Order: sequence, then structure tokens, then C-alpha cells
Amino acid sequence: MLALTGAKADDWLPSHAYLGLDALPTAVRRIDYAALTAGRDPDMIRRVYNIAGVIQPESAGPFQGPAAQWTEHLVTLVRTVKMNGFVIWPKRDHVQQIRAFAAEVVPAVREALAPET
Repeated sequence: MLALTGAKADDWLPSHAYLGLDALPTAVRRIDYAALTAGRDPDMIRRVYNIAGVIQPESAGPFQGPAAQWTEHLVTLVRTVKMNGFVIWPKRDHVQQIRAFAAEVVPAVREALAPET
């Protein structure tokens, strides 16, 4: 399926629950290889990671911790795995979690990824 994604698809939407952080880089490499083999630019494939988690004071694993931890994970995913979009599914307190994500995580990620001037 990853080869087909690389060869033909415009988008790819894996879920953290089924494709964890440890397996994601290998999957991306397979997609990139298939895209290149098919004569496509791998960077033209939209890569959106579906994440269920919670922003909370203490870390309990990936995407279950403070905003700074979320920021670190997302920046790493953009820089090293070439993910370029995220879908966030709060596990609880949906409105509060979306607000925290928008107010704390998004600006920090944008700042970390901003080109140096």
C-alpha cells in the first residue's frame, strides 16, 4: 500500500495509533522511494499525521504531555520525517484541549520552524 501511495497518491493520512513514531520514518522512506521510482517528487505528497492525545502537565508518553513535548514531537516530525500536516483528536476536554493546542503548541511549532533571518 505504501508503494501505491508513493506512486499514485496526492495525500497520505496515517494514524499514530496504528503507525507509531518508531515505524513512521520507514513508511515515509518507502513512500519516497516509490514516488521517485514512478518519476514523482515525493515532496508533493501531502503527509498528514492523525494524532489522538492530550496536552497535560506530566508526560505519559508521546502526545500525552506538556505543550513543549508536543512541540518537540511535531517539529521533529516535520524536520526529519517530512510530515506537513496534523489532525488532532483530543482524548478528553475537547474544547480546552483544542484551545491549548492553538494557543500553546501551534505558535511554538511555527516559531521553531520559521526560517532564520
